[in-house]
Amino acid sequence: MKVLDPPSVAVVSQEKLVEWFRKTVSTQIHSVKDLASGYEFCKGMFMLFPTALNLNKIKSQNLTMYDRHMNYKQLQAAFTYINLNKEIPIQKLMEGNLAENYHFGLWFKAFYEINSPLPTPKEDPVTECRKIKGVGCGDILKAPTEHELKSWPKPGNTKFIKRAVNECKIVENEYKLIDEYKLVDNEVQTDFYDYLQYEEIANQMNNQNAITNELAEANEFNQMIIETLKNDNMSLITENKELDMENKALAMEKNSLEFSVNLLLQRNEELENANSTLIQQIENLEEGYLNLSETNKEINIRNRELQVHYEDLNLHSQIYKKVLDCSNMEANLFFNKLQSIDRLCRNASSNRLRKLIVSILNETKYQPGSMSVALP
Repeated sequence: MKVLDPPSVAVVSQEKLVEWFRKTVSTQIHSVKDLASGYEFCKGMFMLFPTALNLNKIKSQNLTMYDRHMNYKQLQAAFTYINLNKEIPIQKLMEGNLAENYHFGLWFKAFYEINSPLPTPKEDPVTECRKIKGVGCGDILKAPTEHELKSWPKPGNTKFIKRAVNECKIVENEYKLIDEYKLVDNEVQTDFYDYLQYEEIANQMNNQNAITNELAEANEFNQMIIETLKNDNMSLITENKELDMENKALAMEKNSLEFSVNLLLQRNEELENANSTLIQQIENLEEGYLNLSETNKEINIRNRELQVHYEDLNLHSQIYKKVLDCSNMEANLFFNKLQSIDRLCRNASSNRLRKLIVSILNETKYQPGSMSVALP
């Protein structure tokens, strides 16, 4: 057996790789991660080398990690059988490592294309059985005579099968009677009529044998379909259990989400109340700010009025200061006058004193430092 190992591997996208597997090997694959089951690799290997592995031992649905491991073990044994030195990274592939499944899928595509002699693949027996609709049809086989057998009813018609078996037994008994009749004293009877009757019964017997064989094959197909349906039923039961578990998990998640939504709604209501309170406080602050602005304006107006009043008071203070200075000057003047009069009155004669007093009293200017009038 000559097996070619691809010298190079053409790199294609994940979508094209999945499309190639769906078109060439199996339609069960939808993504690169689906290659982790190992079923597609085993089926492609069976299509290339049917004697390398037994496809009936390969599982394709509801796989556990053990089933995946056994699929890859079968594939590794097939490689050894065809003398192909290729190590399979089983652990990484069965765990669904995207990079490992992608690279191994590219290699297997190149390996298949370089070793495939057929343009189109054959489907595995399980898939063929699932595509059969009318198992047990008699028109598939031919009787030994030229007459075609009619199509039998659908599988499961036990009354028809029992009746056909009884007819076969009756014809077999007639055939035995003919043999006994034909052999008398070890001499064969040559009566033409009996010979024709014998031929007719023999043809009927052959037809009944063909019917029996067909019924046996139909029963085998029925058993295969029953096993397939049982497997499918078990798969559906497992899927239903998984769906029930998923539904329960989704229900729990839904309840958790509803509880979270209620908490969020309650929190949102609290935030809305707090927001309303903050808005009211902001409105109060704005109103207080407006009041402060009005008060500030009034204070500014009052300050301006006080400034004007202060300026008036300052002006009056300056005026009063000047008046006070003038009053002090006049007081000093009169005081000096009185001192001068007092001295004159003490030292001068009467006529002369009178004239001096009159002149002093008539004096209007203040002379700082002159404490007395100089006497002649």
